[in-house]
Amino acid sequence: MRISVAVAALLVAAAACASSADPVTVDTTTTVAGPSTTISADATPVHDSSATVVIADQTWEFAATCALPGEDEVIVWGTGEDPETGRPAELLLEASAAAPYVGISAGGRLLEAAIDGPLVLTIDAGTVTGDGIQFVADADIETGQGTPVGDGSVLVECLSYQSAPTLDG
Repeated sequence: MRISVAVAALLVAAAACASSADPVTVDTTTTVAGPSTTISADATPVHDSSATVVIADQTWEFAATCALPGEDEVIVWGTGEDPETGRPAELLLEASAAAPYVGISAGGRLLEAAIDGPLVLTIDAGTVTGDGIQFVADADIETGQGTPVGDGSVLVECLSYQSAPTLDG
């Protein structure tokens, strides 16, 4: 299931959780479509973690919030700036086998991991990493095709975890 980056602003909640010290690799090369859901969460974000996304020659920095909605699953959302325009940007990342996703929304543009490209994210003691991610701009939801913008990587440092948002749907 692909989750729109627009919901990143809604993904906030409040209680700490612990992380596992054992590394877990989530191979996300296959995406399964699922039903549409509504995400409910508190309105005030607590961004005490950080995320860096590199796409081609651009580096995006985000103040981020992490959540552990289930075993071997991390959701990350954050805010930052478009390195090219200085406009506000939002990040949404989901490291899970069921619904992997990496997306950035900035200035009316959506950059996402390509549906048909590899997306392997590793979760290890508060860190989420991924390399060799093919990013596309403004993908068509029906065909999954978008304009290639380059290969990239992600690095998330989760300093604490908030409660997972609730899904209605």
